[in-house]
Amino acid sequence: MEHSDLARAGRLLLAGLLAAGPGCVHGLKTLPRDESVHQYVYARSTDEALERATTLLEEQGFVVVRSGNSLGTNFVTNPKGETAGVRVDAEEIDFGHCTVRIERLVLTGAPLRAASDEKNAAAYLEEDRSTLILKNRVAGEIAVTGSLKDQKFTSEQPSTLTEPIKGTSLAFREPGSDLEWELLKRVDASAAKAIELEAGRASGSPVATSVPAKGVLQAAGSCGETIIGLDEIASSHRLVLLGDFPGTNEIPDFVAHLACQAASTGVAVSVGLELVRTDQPALDAFLRSSGTAADQAAFLSASEMFRRDWQDGRSSQATLRLIDRLRALRQAGSQVSAFAFDEKGVAAATRNLAMARAIDDVRRKAPDVLTLVMVGNLRARVEPVKDSPGYPTVGVQLARWGLRPVALRVHFEDGTAWYCPPDPTPVCGVRVVHAPKRAIATDSTLMVDDTPRGNTAPQDLQPVGQAYPGTIRIWDEVPHDGFNGEYFVGPLSASPPPKP
Repeated sequence: MEHSDLARAGRLLLAGLLAAGPGCVHGLKTLPRDESVHQYVYARSTDEALERATTLLEEQGFVVVRSGNSLGTNFVTNPKGETAGVRVDAEEIDFGHCTVRIERLVLTGAPLRAASDEKNAAAYLEEDRSTLILKNRVAGEIAVTGSLKDQKFTSEQPSTLTEPIKGTSLAFREPGSDLEWELLKRVDASAAKAIELEAGRASGSPVATSVPAKGVLQAAGSCGETIIGLDEIASSHRLVLLGDFPGTNEIPDFVAHLACQAASTGVAVSVGLELVRTDQPALDAFLRSSGTAADQAAFLSASEMFRRDWQDGRSSQATLRLIDRLRALRQAGSQVSAFAFDEKGVAAATRNLAMARAIDDVRRKAPDVLTLVMVGNLRARVEPVKDSPGYPTVGVQLARWGLRPVALRVHFEDGTAWYCPPDPTPVCGVRVVHAPKRAIATDSTLMVDDTPRGNTAPQDLQPVGQAYPGTIRIWDEVPHDGFNGEYFVGPLSASPPPKP
């Protein structure tokens, strides 16, 4: 067996060992359905969310009142014989996102004591669902105080936003999971379906997928070497932010192989590209085309990113090759798409927010799709930058909006890249790139980049340890230094812009 065959066999064996079972993939926790619904962030204003909740509660027979960002109801006797009401609390995250928490509040009788029994203070209250009975530990039952269900509760009387009804006290409160689920289904049916499917995967239930015919996929071309760790992100259809160093061959090629291998198993895949959103019509037209030389020329001439003078590496030959690979997979019958999410005419934090909104919009329309987003390493972080805590990265925004992004940092070796260094003169071209070499090991196996700046890759803290190129390594659901893991691409080689 040749050395390359041995390496491939080792990669396949390791890929099998890393394939996690349903429910928890190497630290990427799959939440139970009720918990996922409880943590869901609505892409709605608080007013709209509370209006939908009001309608739902009124259909349940409650009288609903609002105070600020909370809803309260009257108390009614439910089929269990409990006297209960509902409270809804909405929390605004920003102008277009909020969370909604629903609780059931159940009442019991206030502590009562018979006059004849005050001396020994041994009387206590026992609730037999609807009837409140005062008992004495020695004499047994000594008084019946009546039934809560006999009382009438109207909108003029206390609600779940005020003190309990006179003569009662709060027995307990519990999450209104059934109401939260019903609200989610009404407000965001696609998200409810995705959560239901993910809960099914977590419990081990089979999930039907549409696997393209093998012959058709072969016609679309090879998916490359098996990517170790693919199952860790594809099994639960994650939103994955792939930290990018623009202007290289290896990173777009890795994403192409990742999308191809996931699609070959029947997983729907969407790839986000750091192209301006005005390029979307041209991108869609090319993805629908046959990919001829004329089709490619039409795309390049229509794309603002590919025809601009300032070529910083994002619109490279490798990026074009990735787009063409996605086009071929679509033609072969795979569920593959691509979207542009950059915004022109804005800068710094405003630009990051605009990018996050574009990704948020695409993700919510198809929450059960494996969404792979190529974005700069700094923007991919899901934790604030230590030196700039007020700088809102794309990953931080998406995490605030409840999309649970998985951020992967690129791990590479020395090589070249086409990019535009800021100093001393921003001239774009092929540059030598050095991966940081000196490291300080920590418990999380990360290392600190303390090499001189210059031509060292920007924004990268490289991890300790080695792995095959074409490997995904997940550390934990809890990010370390802004990332949940890393992917390995080996030595870099420059990819210049396409020739006119």
